[in-house]
Amino acid sequence: MSQLPNFYSILNFTVYCDEGTIDDFSYDIWLTRNPNTTYLHYGDFEVMIWMYWNENLSSNPYFIYTGTMEIPTLINGTMEKLDWYVYVLPRTGSASGWTGVYILAPYKLEGEVGVPITYILMNMGPYLERAGVNIYNPSTYYLDAIQVGMEFNNNNQGTAILGYTLYNWTIEFTPEK
Repeated sequence: MSQLPNFYSILNFTVYCDEGTIDDFSYDIWLTRNPNTTYLHYGDFEVMIWMYWNENLSSNPYFIYTGTMEIPTLINGTMEKLDWYVYVLPRTGSASGWTGVYILAPYKLEGEVGVPITYILMNMGPYLERAGVNIYNPSTYYLDAIQVGMEFNNNNQGTAILGYTLYNWTIEFTPEK
């Protein structure tokens, strides 16, 4: 990660929901100590950046709210400084699970949305420390994967009619600061 250039990941998307509930439309980013892994281990990080969400993490006792991160966010051609909520799940699934970091937009975003991935990954250390996770050192991790997708619920006895349209995904490199 210490070699990672500064970049914005820009998605142009819409979501729809006829039945069920959209939990989140998000990035799912894997940070690992081994660049050739196919699954996460203890000591690895799953960073989710939720641009559109309904799930209430504050009511889940396993997620620790650690504050807001001011993130310069591109929204439909305009750069805005938004305070995104940060939650940490110290161990997913069990005591030997990886750490989850959930960064939630302050409101539901759609359209053209750009986030500075490198900036977020390099600045999440203090939020992890507030949750008692003191193992994060960006120079010892690899950016293993960036995925985009949706998690959802079927509240109607097994029926979910929802989804998203991804019109465009662009990576724009930005100058070093």
